[in-house]
Amino acid sequence: MTESLTNPTPEIIQRRERVFLVLAGLFLGTLAMLNILGISRLIQWR
Repeated sequence: MTESLTNPTPEIIQRRERVFLVLAGLFLGTLAMLNILGISRLIQWR
């Protein structure tokens, strides 16, 4: 079991990269939405 933790298979590496990209995209999307909502509160629409 120790060997599988120190030397992951290519399938595990691809899965980790996919999960990282999904979480990073979610994080950046959330930051963008919060930024847009914050700016839209400062703009006087009427």
